[in-house]
Amino acid sequence: MGADVRNGKIDDFDRPEREVVAIGNDYVQVFFLLPHQHRRAQLLYGATGLMHVSTRDGEWVVPP
Repeated sequence: MGADVRNGKIDDFDRPEREVVAIGNDYVQVFFLLPHQHRRAQLLYGATGLMHVSTRDGEWVVPP
């Protein structure tokens, strides 16, 4: 069973018994997120705006 959250913190909802955790976040324009890690796979989806994503494996521009 999954959880759906808007603008929450992953650590509050990411429990081992949950197979999927969906979190939606609203970011202000020109938002920068410091490098970080996730315990499980992450799917990044931009409903609006433009994202530039950098990882140690590559860089991507994600259009709306």
